[in-house]
Amino acid sequence: MLGAAVLGTGLLATSAPVWVSATGASALSPSVAVTVTGGSAAPGVQAAGLVLLAAAAAALLVGRAGGFVVAGVVGLGGVVALGSSLPVLVGPGDVARAAASGATGVDVLVSEPVVAAVAWVAPVLGLLALVLAVGAVLGARGWRSGSRRHERPATSVPASPRGAGARDAAPDLAELWDLGDDEVSGDGDASGDGDASGDDDGTRGVDGRGTGRP
Repeated sequence: MLGAAVLGTGLLATSAPVWVSATGASALSPSVAVTVTGGSAAPGVQAAGLVLLAAAAAALLVGRAGGFVVAGVVGLGGVVALGSSLPVLVGPGDVARAAASGATGVDVLVSEPVVAAVAWVAPVLGLLALVLAVGAVLGARGWRSGSRRHERPATSVPASPRGAGARDAAPDLAELWDLGDDEVSGDGDASGDGDASGDDDGTRGVDGRGTGRP
């Protein structure tokens, strides 16, 4: 938004010189020079310049959504500059008579008011501000890429470590289950062996006693 800063500075500089000059008359003098600066003739031009400078500064801080707001503010500044300067250029007599009334007490002009060439710069700058606003909206994606560093980063908890931990924990439970089965089967085998040996001993004992009887 460097263009907004340039246009805003241009509007402020344009409002400083004399826009309208004329000649009035008073009771003491038949000819009194009357001059009106741009700031007095079109106060909206100065306001538009300040708005564009503020928009240029805000463009460095805002993010994606704020870019559209800044573009709208720039367009608004262009509209204000046009609306304030064009009536003065079209009808400078009203401004000159008001200035003559303030200077001489009589709103009578002896000569036709003359509009300075610098006054035509203000509506041109206002029109350029409108073009800049439209261009900023159309190319907002590329224009906003440099200001994303001021946006708050989105924080998210990574899910992969938790998933990995759950996957790692599953084999451990399976191992414990297998170990438990092995222990149970081992105890069963041992008891089975003991019973079998006891049966064998008992059989031999019975056989031994049987053989020893007459």
